[in-house]
Amino acid sequence: MIRLPRALSVQRHIPADLGPDEVEQIWALMSRSVARERDEFEARLNNCDEIHLVRERDSDELVGLLALHIIAERAGRRRVTLLHAQWAFMAPRWRGRQIFTHIGARRFLQLFLRHPLRPVWLLYSAATVSSFSMVAKLARTFWIASQPDLPPRLSELIDRGMRRVAGDAWDSDAGVLRGKNKWQYREGVLAPGARPSAPLVRRYLAANPGQAEGDAAVCLVPGSLRNWATAAHRALRRTRRSARLRRLSSRKRSSRRYRIDATGHGL
Repeated sequence: MIRLPRALSVQRHIPADLGPDEVEQIWALMSRSVARERDEFEARLNNCDEIHLVRERDSDELVGLLALHIIAERAGRRRVTLLHAQWAFMAPRWRGRQIFTHIGARRFLQLFLRHPLRPVWLLYSAATVSSFSMVAKLARTFWIASQPDLPPRLSELIDRGMRRVAGDAWDSDAGVLRGKNKWQYREGVLAPGARPSAPLVRRYLAANPGQAEGDAAVCLVPGSLRNWATAAHRALRRTRRSARLRRLSSRKRSSRRYRIDATGHGL
């Protein structure tokens, strides 16, 4: 089971419930990672169906944001629920803890239990290589909107979902959300002319050559129980591995402080 760190809490809101202070905190958190117009930000925030705010319990500081649309659609003849991730931002000190996976898994189970015969699929726009890799490394199966072997029924599903949440910013021919220089990400952006060696990064760059202009590659993760179970299992392994590395790093720092103090230096 993927657990939320005890030091954190998650609150779910609808946009109408957010007060001016909370909107300001969300804006400050987002501005660390992306530059965008305030009016455009507020319009998109108000268009979301639910906002998940991650806070530190002791300080009540906002350290994470997950903004979602929940869309009832059809994939061929089958009814599905699209869980569209509008934004996902996390303070650097809490990254690598699979916090968004925890929130997503809980929402998946809640929506699945509400409609057991209706699969819950994840639709998301990856504006950075980091957000693309985060899901691509967890899901057993996922599709990129621009890949040539995308089944027609999934292409139609992506098109209908993206038109509902992005309007004319969605470029169905290219399979990307066009940023049109309305926002610029400060991290996770490949330098112009970069030739990455990692296959996953090369795949992202091929799918989103306009990243520097704020474009985002659109991806779809089928919502089978097997796919969600695989993602949860991989996330749990990554969480445990990260925890081991943090403990090892902490021991090394403690050992180093002890050696310095024992010699009388640095006191």
